[in-house]
This record gives sequence, C-alpha cells and structure tokens, in this order.
Amino acid sequence: MLSGRRGLITGAHRSGTTWIGRALSLSHEVAVLHEPFNYHNGLEGIPRWYPTIINDQEKHSIAKIFQAIFEGKARYLRNRHNDPAWKALIRNVIGGPDDWRYKKMVKGNFKHIVLKDPFCVLLSGWMVTELDFRIVVMVKHPGAYLNSIKRMSWGIPTVSLGQFKMIPYDESAPGNNNGSEFAREVGVFWHDIYAEVIKQIE
Repeated sequence: MLSGRRGLITGAHRSGTTWIGRALSLSHEVAVLHEPFNYHNGLEGIPRWYPTIINDQEKHSIAKIFQAIFEGKARYLRNRHNDPAWKALIRNVIGGPDDWRYKKMVKGNFKHIVLKDPFCVLLSGWMVTELDFRIVVMVKHPGAYLNSIKRMSWGIPTVSLGQFKMIPYDESAPGNNNGSEFAREVGVFWHDIYAEVIKQIE
C-alpha cells in the first residue's frame, strides 16, 4: 500500500509537468506516477480527458480509481489506440513500462508519492480537500503554450456531446485561416483551465 505524503504536479498538458516530474524522480524518497489519468495511455476506467467531479456517480468512480492507486491495485490500459498488433499482444501478456514502474512504486518505501498528471488539474481542489494532496500547478505563457502544442502536433480537448475529445493541430484544416482559428481555440482552452484553477484556489 502507498502511504507516503501525497503530491500532484499538474497544469495544462505541455506546461512543464514532465520536466518537474523527472527532476523529482531523481530523489530516492519520491515515487512519481506518470499520467495515471491520461485517457489514451493511463489507468483503466478514466472517463474522459480532463475529468472533473460533475455528479455523485462520477465522484464515486474517481474515488475508486484513487483507492486502487494507493492500495496497489491499479492497472494501466492494456489495449491502446496507437499500439501495433505485436505491441498490443506483449502488453496484454506482460504489461508495459507504466505497469512495471507502478509495481516498483508500490513495493518501495517512499516518503512522498507524486502524481505527474496534467489531466488531474480539474480535480485539484477535490484532491486537496478529500485526499489530502499537496499540489503544484504549472503555468506556461499562452503564446509559448501554443507554440509547444504546434511543435509537437498535439491537440487540445473540446467538448463533444458532454465528453472531452482531443482535437489535433492541423494548420491546413478547412476554416483554420492559416492557424488563427486553432490559436483562438488554444487560447480559450488555456484561459478556461486556469480560470478553473483560480476558482478552486479561492
């Protein structure tokens, strides 16, 4: 069972959480769990990108995921959308690097347990009050954030039928006006994420 003091490094994706997580993982007293709430590559049972507590049912579901994490019973997704057939077979038989790191974390005796996960940012307030987490929120300048998203050809989530859906960057997409429409969407997303963070702090 994971009983160390609990921390979260979060913020919008591409905001520097990975760099901080890697720095913390150099300490032998800190166990860092990488993106358990990543909808594509995280733990089983994650409902969508950037989950939040919207009703009692979702609160119960999220609480069960955290319970599994700290009881050493969580399991990373075995069937991933971008795995070739051979990799999917290996992952289903023996797991993958995320599973192995998690098992090592469970067996260790760490003073601090840190989740490195931008996709937990909307859960931050609840994690503080309900699970006694200490949280650091990374903020990158919106212009630098846009450039980072474009450089990696990543995307941002948008709401579709009540669910977050990751919309990839595509400068040639119809109506994108040479990237200006995507820049506007990134700006709105950045604003909404950090406005929610400020609301939770208050």
